[in-house]
Amino acid sequence: MTKEQELDRITALPGQPCVKFSQFSGYVTVNQEHGRALFYWLTEAANNAHNKPLVLWLNGGQSLFLFFKSIITFFLSFFLYFLF
Repeated sequence: MTKEQELDRITALPGQPCVKFSQFSGYVTVNQEHGRALFYWLTEAANNAHNKPLVLWLNGGQSLFLFFKSIITFFLSFFLYFLF
């Protein structure tokens, strides 16, 4: 792991209990001239992370409300699919 990658490692989050998986967060520069970057948050699988698929979720807009709406919709769909 490079020094830059290690700087993006999340070691603790407020209110989050101790976890057994790695998390990383930061920005990926997409246009240095205009100062454009994309925020990312990578959460690895708890077990055998190197052999698990990677899911990339892109969400439009800059609204925090839209982010939470997407998360709620995802989990609701997940639970409805697997529980019923």
